[in-house]
This record gives sequence, structure tokens and C-alpha cells, in this order.
Amino acid sequence: MRRCWVFSIFTLRDRTKCITVMGKQSGVDVVSMRVTEGDTVDVEGMALDAIYTPGHTDDSYCFLFGDQVFTGGMLHELAKASDKRMIFYCAFGERSAMAVHAARDGGMGSICNLTGGIDAWKKAGGQLE
Repeated sequence: MRRCWVFSIFTLRDRTKCITVMGKQSGVDVVSMRVTEGDTVDVEGMALDAIYTPGHTDDSYCFLFGDQVFTGGMLHELAKASDKRMIFYCAFGERSAMAVHAARDGGMGSICNLTGGIDAWKKAGGQLE
């Protein structure tokens, strides 16, 4: 099962032409950037602080942005445990559409995309918090 998850990440990376960020402990050799506890990753002007969170594996990291923590390993489990629909979104809807495709290929069911992204949502008068 872990091989499928790693494959999905690399499939998503190749489709979106984004970089992959993994902890220095990771044995994966196709990584764009390695982080360690306390490093900061800049994503389009947002500074995410790397937090080393070993558990299921010894190379797990979460990323802190203000009072929010982003995790990746739990997404599949959350989708399986929840009967709620999950919505992926990005600025213009392109990368999130590819992420939905990769998530569905990985066995995640009720995943959808915000068509046109946050940009279209704002233009349609949608509220943001």
C-alpha cells in the first residue's frame, strides 16, 4: 500500500510540474527538496515551518502555517473514515483537478475539485474566511 501512495505523489508531481519536499530521513531518491525540523519552506509567498512528526514512519513531517497544521499521511485515512465529500482547491483549479485525478487513482472516492479554483469562487461572490 505504501508503494501506491508514493507512486501517487510522484504522479501528481509529474503532472503538476511541482517540487517534492520530504524529510532528510526519507530513503526516496527522487526528491526536489529535503527538510529538517525548523526549516521553512516558501510556497508562493507563504512560509511553512517544517515540524518533524515521526510515527508510522520515521520520515514524517507536518507543516505549520500560522495556527494551521498541514499533514499528508492522514488524508487517505480521513477520506476512508468520513462519509463527507472532500474538496480540493487551488488558485485556478488546474492543480487541484490533477490532484483529484491522482487521489481517485489511489482509491479515494468522494473527492471533487473547485472548478476554476479560488479565483472563480471569488469572482462568483463566494465568501472566504
